[in-house]
Amino acid sequence: MLKLAARDERAFDAAIAATEAAAARAGIRRVAVRCQTRFDDAFRRLVARGYRVRWTDLRMTYEGYPEPHPARGVLFSNWEI
Repeated sequence: MLKLAARDERAFDAAIAATEAAAARAGIRRVAVRCQTRFDDAFRRLVARGYRVRWTDLRMTYEGYPEPHPARGVLFSNWEI
């Protein structure tokens, strides 16, 4: 599993493209990305690239302690090749 942090859409697209290229060079035929629903634009961008949707975003927090989110950009907690 990897962490993904991107400052903006362009950096996000570049990171995904680089991951796909690295996977192809290594003979890995599939890349899976766990996209938290908080990042709806990143989700749409992945679907536009041909990624399939699987609903796995279960977030649990303690009342009064919400999950922190970056003010801009993308920060995926888990993704894997």
